[in-house]
Amino acid sequence: MGTAAETGLCKLGWGTSDPVDTPLNFLDFDIGVKKEFKDTNASKGTFNKDPNRVVVVKHIVKPKLSLEPTAAELGPLIAWAMNGTPTGSTTKTYPLGDTPAKNNIHFAPRVPAGEQWFLGGVAVQEMRLSCSIGEPLKAEFDFLGQTFDDTRSSYPSLTLDQTTRPFVLAELVASIGGSSRNVKDMMFSINNGLLEDRFFNSLTLTDAVKADQTLKMGFTVPSGANAGAWTLGTGNVSVTATFTNAGGSVLVISTSAFKPEPTSPTFAQKDEGLVRLEGELYRITTGSPVTITLTL
Repeated sequence: MGTAAETGLCKLGWGTSDPVDTPLNFLDFDIGVKKEFKDTNASKGTFNKDPNRVVVVKHIVKPKLSLEPTAAELGPLIAWAMNGTPTGSTTKTYPLGDTPAKNNIHFAPRVPAGEQWFLGGVAVQEMRLSCSIGEPLKAEFDFLGQTFDDTRSSYPSLTLDQTTRPFVLAELVASIGGSSRNVKDMMFSINNGLLEDRFFNSLTLTDAVKADQTLKMGFTVPSGANAGAWTLGTGNVSVTATFTNAGGSVLVISTSAFKPEPTSPTFAQKDEGLVRLEGELYRITTGSPVTITLTL
């Protein structure tokens, strides 16, 4: 019958080194590797195509990852996405940077069921942190990588975090526009605008180059308790989202210039009115558009 590669027995690790040194407990992982073909069969007196005219023109490496990380797992992932060097010890601050941070990813199905995949030069195209009622904080990543190796035969011995805990929506205190507000969900994202076409004289991406940066936040709040909130974005809205979990870890995401696009409330049948506040984050004078701190 063959050997199955049961998803629950797959392993995923990442880090700057080879072998990787940081394991992850993950929900979904898409390896995202493809060799792109170009068919050069054109007009030659027949519609039948010859295989020698099919050539490989690119090696695409675009993995995707989703997980519900513990506090200890989340911090390094935020640093990877923000491209800056964290400061602090017990409480770390995660600044923005202009040079993409590149790491390695190693994915191993149940050995020996199928290839292991080692992905190199991997940068974060987009990170999304989100949570909703009754759910943990989820982290989703779209990556852009340079190389892949599917010939590995061993996976390092790594130990998952067994000390800190994930965050959940019930542990969130959200201050929006100077008022504490109950929220149905929250979202924070950063898109690094990485250039995806730098295949200069190469089958593989030659480098990860950041060409833009977009930061967003989003909340859904009950309209009955938040009259006028739908127009908050006409000014600069201050936001502080603070998660304090059962293990004592604290995650704070704050901004001084959140600009949700004014959108009227929605009123679904047999439900209540809701207002979606979603928009970009901006800096005030020379400050940063966002401040993120994490205390373990």
